[in-house]
Amino acid sequence: MINVAITTYPTIQLPSGNIFLISAFYLAGLTYFLGVIFYALPIPVEGVKQWAPKLIKDAIYVLVWISIYQYVIDIARGVLDLTGYSWNGYFIFLTGFTALTSFLYTVLVIIKVAPQIIISILTSIFVPAQAPSVLSKITSIFNFFYGGGLLTNEINNLQIILLSLYSIMILSDLIFYGLYWLISFGIFLMSLPFRIGRHVGATVISATLVFYVGLPPMQYFINQVLTNGLGQFGISVGITTLAGISAGITDPVSIGITLLFIIPIMYESFVVVPLAYIITLSVISIGLGDIIAETAGQFPFPIKIF
Repeated sequence: MINVAITTYPTIQLPSGNIFLISAFYLAGLTYFLGVIFYALPIPVEGVKQWAPKLIKDAIYVLVWISIYQYVIDIARGVLDLTGYSWNGYFIFLTGFTALTSFLYTVLVIIKVAPQIIISILTSIFVPAQAPSVLSKITSIFNFFYGGGLLTNEINNLQIILLSLYSIMILSDLIFYGLYWLISFGIFLMSLPFRIGRHVGATVISATLVFYVGLPPMQYFINQVLTNGLGQFGISVGITTLAGISAGITDPVSIGITLLFIIPIMYESFVVVPLAYIITLSVISIGLGDIIAETAGQFPFPIKIF
C-alpha cells in the first residue's frame, strides 16, 4: 500500500471587490507563463531569450506587491502617526481657512459693490438733473477707490487663495479616499506584460504613499509662515481659531490692516508655501517611483541563460 502525502501551499488572499488587484494577479500569471514560453522557444536569438528572465522576475515582483499590499498601507499610516499629524486635523485645518477666506472675499466684494449701489440709488432719488458735474466728481472718486486699485487687487488675491485651497482639498480627498484604489491601480499597471506600465505604476504607488504621509504635515509649514508673518505686525492669530482674524475686519481701520497685512501673508501661506511643498513631494515621489520600478530588475533570479 502506498501512502501519498498531500502538501498544501499557502495561497495569496485577494481582497474581495478590488478589480485592479484581481486583474494584476492574473496578468502576473500571464507574464510568468510568457517568460517560461520564451525560455522554451527553440529560437537562438538572444534579444528574444533575454526577455524570459525579465518577464518571470516581473511576474514574481507583482505577486510580492499583491502580498504586501496591505502591509505597505499600514506602514504608511504608522509613519504618518510618527509625524504627530492626522488627516482629521488636516481636513479641519483646510476647511477652516477655506471658510475664512470665503468670508473675507464676501466682505471685500460687499465693500466694493455697496457704495456704487448706494450712489446709484441716491442719484436716482435725490440728485437734481441740473447738477451733473457734482455727480460726475463723486462717481469718479468712488470709482477710483472702489472700481480698481488696492481693493480689486486684494479681491483677486483672495480668488487665487481660494483656488489654491480648493485644489489642495481636491488633491487631499483623492489621496485620502482613493488610497487603496490608487495603490492597487499602480500594481495593476506594473503587472502589464513587457513592462509597458511598470514605471508609471511605480510612480502612482510612490506618489500615493508620499502624499498620504506628506500632506498632513504641510499645515506645520503653513502655520509657521502665517503666525510668524502676522506676528511681525503685532497681530496674534491662533492657527485653529478663526475668530482672531475674522474679528479684525469689524471696523474701517481694521479693514485697512486686513488689506495691507493679512491677505498678502495669507497669499504666501496658502499659495506659495503649498506650491513649493507639493513640488517637493512630487520630486520625492519620482525618485521613490524609480526605486520601486528598478527593484524589479534586482529581484533575485538568474539573468543570464547561457
